[in-house]
Formats: sequence, C-alpha cells, structure tokens
Amino acid sequence: MLQETNRVRLLKDKAITAVVKASGLGLLVGLLGIFFYFISETLPIFSTPSHNSTQVTLPVSSDDIADASIDSTGENLVLVTKRGAIQYFTIKEGSLNLINRARLNREPVAIAKSGLRSWIATIDKHGALEVVMPEFIVSHSQTGKNYTPNLRVESTLSELSFADNGFITRNFVFAKQSEQSVFVRTDDSRVEVLSYWLDSAGLPQHKIQTVAKDFRNIHHAQVSSDGRFLIVLDDEQLHLFSRARMDSNFEEKNYSGNLSAKHLSKSFMLLSGERGAVTYNSDNQVELWFMVVNDGRRLTNTQKFQLDSPPRHLVPQHTSKGFWTVEDNGTHTLFYSTREEPVLQFKSAFGGVAISVLSENDEYLMSISGKKAVITHVETPHQQVSLKGLTQKIQYEGYAEPDYVWQTSAATEDVEPKFSLTPLVFGTLKAATYAMLFSIPIAVFGAVYTAFFMSARMRGLIKPTIELMEALPT
Repeated sequence: MLQETNRVRLLKDKAITAVVKASGLGLLVGLLGIFFYFISETLPIFSTPSHNSTQVTLPVSSDDIADASIDSTGENLVLVTKRGAIQYFTIKEGSLNLINRARLNREPVAIAKSGLRSWIATIDKHGALEVVMPEFIVSHSQTGKNYTPNLRVESTLSELSFADNGFITRNFVFAKQSEQSVFVRTDDSRVEVLSYWLDSAGLPQHKIQTVAKDFRNIHHAQVSSDGRFLIVLDDEQLHLFSRARMDSNFEEKNYSGNLSAKHLSKSFMLLSGERGAVTYNSDNQVELWFMVVNDGRRLTNTQKFQLDSPPRHLVPQHTSKGFWTVEDNGTHTLFYSTREEPVLQFKSAFGGVAISVLSENDEYLMSISGKKAVITHVETPHQQVSLKGLTQKIQYEGYAEPDYVWQTSAATEDVEPKFSLTPLVFGTLKAATYAMLFSIPIAVFGAVYTAFFMSARMRGLIKPTIELMEALPT
C-alpha cells in the first residue's frame, strides 16, 4: 500500500514538474517574442530618410509659370502660365507628355492657393476673381488606374470682384472652406479683404473691407483657413488682425514680444495647423515662431536653423510640422519644428530654383528652374521622432516653455504628436514605488500571521498553495 502511494506521489511530482517547466519555458519564449517584436517595430522609427530624383524638360520657362502642382503619385502635374493657360502633363518612363489644355477666363495678375486642396484663386487688373481647381479624376479599369484631367470651376466665387479703383495688386492670398471664403489683396500700403459666407438661411453674403491701418511698404500677407486671422508684414513689423465672425471687420491685436521686420526676410509661411510660422533673417538663419497664449498672446522664437546660403523658398509640409528650404545654390533641406538637425538634405542638379511645390501627401517635391524640373520622391516616415524629443524638454506649439510631454494623439489632426519617454519612465517608477509601499507591509504581516497566529489546519492548506504560486510564473 505504501509503495503504491509513493508511486502515485512520484507521478504527481513528475507531472507538476513538467507543468512548471513548460510554463517557465513558455513564459520565457513569450517574453523573448514580445521583446523581438518591439525591437522590429521600433528600429524602423530611426531609419535614415531617403530620396530619389527624376529630371524632366518643360515646354515653358519658369519665367512664364504663375503656379504649378504635382499629384500624390508624382506622375501627374499641372502648370498655370501667367497668361492664364492651364496645361496638364503626365510622366511616362521619364518623359513629360502633354495630355490636355484649358484656359482661365481672365488673364491673372496674381494667383493664390488655398490650403491642402488644390483650389486656386486668380485676380485680374480690374479686381475680378476666378476660383478653379485643376485636377486629375481617378477611375479604375481592368488595366489599372486612369487619370483624367479636369478643371473644376467655383462659379459663385468667380462672380465676385473687388472694386475697380486702380488698385495695383502686389500680394494676393485666399482661403476657402465649404461655406465660406476669404480673399485678400494688398498694394504697397493698403489691405483689402473680400469675405464670402452663407448666412443662417443658406443665402450667400459678401462684404469688402479696407483694413484700417497705414502700412509701410507691405511685403507679404497670410490669412488663416477659417478666415478669422490676418497677418501682414511690412517694413516695420508683423501685424496681427483678428475677427470673431465672417461678417465683422478685422481689428489689430496687440501681442507682447516683438517680431520686427528689420532683420527678417520679406516673406513668411504658416506651418500646418497655422499655429506657427517660419521666416529667415539676414544671417541666413531660418526662424521658427509660435504664438503662445500665457498672460496674453505673444510670439515666441523657438528655434533657428542655420543655412549655407540665402533661401529662395520656404515650403511647409501639408501633413506635418516640417518644412523645406530651397537655397540659391540648389540645396534642398527638410527641417522639423521640434528637431535641431535637418531631417534630410540634398543638392539638385541646378541652382536658382524659381518654383518649389509639394504634393498633397508630402512625398513628392518639384523644383523648377528655367525649362527644367526636378521631381524628388522623399521617404521620411518618422521625421517627428528624434533622440532629443524622446529624452529632453521640447518647445511645442502653444506651450509657454519647453516641457516633457507624451501625447500621441489629439482631438484634431493639426496638433503634432509628442513622444517624450520621460513621463512614461518616471510614471512607471512612481507606480512601482507606490505598489511596493502598499504591498510590502501586507506581505510581511501576512507571513507573520501565517507563521504565528493561523491554525494548523488552515496553515496546511495555505502554505502549499502559496508555495505552488511561487513556483508558477506570474
């Protein structure tokens, strides 16, 4: 009988030993699998950006081009000439093929684009407006995707006009949303704003305002996509105007801080989301400015990026807080607002770039000089991640000072993701510390109670259970 009992106990011991070993090995394999999976997913974040360029010859010179665009495939592009001709091209096997033509109704003196979508507005010498979208309509067939050129016309907006009062347009910008649009034109000292919107009854309304401000030699202007903010740069400084509604007038807002135009360039560009702007100074430095709301509005210069030669173009990205600089010597550099070093840099085959544009997905950069165009396919999948951003304080848009922030998503896509590991590390250590402060006394007092105060019968049940739990993986 005793021998039979020992045999059963031996079998149980072997079975439990096998289960414990299998559990331990399974846990080890699982942990190693998770570790290698995390490594495989993390390493590409620090991969090196790449680019590949293609050069084509255009039928018109950059001196005759008023606007250019390239689609998200990098194979279809549109040119708008200063005489109002619209030409559609496709790239096949490295050669440029003209596939269609169109023409604006009026010869423009200035052309402006609105945001991410390819709406363009033109204004002629009499102040008449025209709003169109040159596009390629995508269709699918058995042979693949087909791209059909098309010119979409916004007929209601194209009927609007500024007053024909001899106004000489020096700068022209516009912003378009589904039910409202804003057009801004300037000469050397005046700014006029034409606002269009639908009222509560769905009826179209519009008004023209002359901004009540005497400017000195206006160089550049920008309007926000919602039509509520207007920025004008003249010889003195940058002026900020705002309004509450489309039917109200723009009024100048004072802000602490001084963005003087004395040492800055004569142009600036708003970053994606319109919470920051880039410009450059006389020392060939690109300056990044954010509007900070802290005891009043103030402009804050957060970073400066040094260039080798004066930049000819500043080209903000559409989908992130990055921007391109194109220098006189043909150097193209991609910067990101939270990184000190360039994300990517290369030099084109020619300098003196006259026009630089990005595709809507930011993957294709087209630069035009004379009758030559270079189309560069750029791959920068994780440009927002850097070692400094992961470990050090960063000045983000809207923040009064640099800070450690972990915020991978937000209510709107315009807010940049923030990837500081510091809050995660210290949060984990804090949680572990609090857990130990709570669990250690319970464990010690539980052991004392089990050893000295628990009944022998209860101890006989509890002690083997605890020992078995210690043997099994957590």
